[in-house]
Amino acid sequence: MNKNKIIDDKRKHTQINQSKTLPINLPLGRRFGILVRLYYGALTKRLEQLDIDRHFSILIFLENNDGTCNQQFISNLLKIDKVSMVRIIDYLVKRKYVKRVVNIDDRREHQIHLTNKARKMLPVIHTAVDSLNEVAMGGFSPKKVKNLYKDIDTLISNLEAEPAHTITMKFEIK
Repeated sequence: MNKNKIIDDKRKHTQINQSKTLPINLPLGRRFGILVRLYYGALTKRLEQLDIDRHFSILIFLENNDGTCNQQFISNLLKIDKVSMVRIIDYLVKRKYVKRVVNIDDRREHQIHLTNKARKMLPVIHTAVDSLNEVAMGGFSPKKVKNLYKDIDTLISNLEAEPAHTITMKFEIK
């Protein structure tokens, strides 16, 4: 291989890396990781007036389940490990967004209930989520948005069947 060919290859590589487009062969998980960081960064900015800076989705999930369900149910559906789930609920209890209630039929189980404080804040959270979703999906037709959610659900379903290590993610606001 001649020296000019090596230099040309290096220039091409540099040009590709300086592009605004992610390489097509980048793992799907990295793309979603970037999306998650950008999305939650913008969402926490929109909700910085609240006295919580994370776990908004837990509150929305509870609201969608009549304001109450057990920790295990939340953990299973949202794919959150038990230890993290306990920490999340502790965080929300401390800030008075949820309360734990022992199940009278099974004292090992805790029901998680939304508090009035959470119910009052949920419209603010919904407004922030809805407006950010509009920004994120700018230019998407309603059909394309519906298909995106369906496709993401398919991706999740496909990957649930794969053998995998448990991965935890920690978010910090900087």
